[in-house]
Amino acid sequence: MANDTMRKTLANCKAAEFLRQANKIRKQAKEYYDLLNISGIRDRMAKKYAEQDEAGKEAISHEFVSEILDAVLDANVEKTVEIVGLVAFMEPEQAQELDPAEMFDILFDCLTSERVMDFFIKMAALGGKDTENILQALTSAKSIFSGMKSSDSTLQNAQTGSSASASAGDTSENA
Repeated sequence: MANDTMRKTLANCKAAEFLRQANKIRKQAKEYYDLLNISGIRDRMAKKYAEQDEAGKEAISHEFVSEILDAVLDANVEKTVEIVGLVAFMEPEQAQELDPAEMFDILFDCLTSERVMDFFIKMAALGGKDTENILQALTSAKSIFSGMKSSDSTLQNAQTGSSASASAGDTSENA
């Protein structure tokens, strides 16, 4: 169930709230990153990728995204919901009640927020190995979610604007 009011997230909270919540996320991110085994997936895929021609490289890229999504959306789904909850200042029980589309919107808004990404980039630069995992997880998620969001928006535009596009096309063809 979507909420008409803006939900508080890292992308729109006050500075002190941001810092406290970012620290909570930092503490959970290493465990989550290790649980997802993103480094292992990336290392394995990098070896396969290097041995491929262009068509094979594209297939390996899709396989990489698919494996990460399997880890996030299936194998470690409870922890994923908990992390989304942290991003939106929620207790795990509250996060469990979110509509999946709302979860996606929360993540997308934060992953495309310069404020959020710049903060974690700088934290990773200062913090060494533990915070580096946050940045790697965020950048992987950002690329995955950005592609999904643009596909979602393209599909939505195609569904809602198809009759308007057809009318506009008919008008320009007849002109």
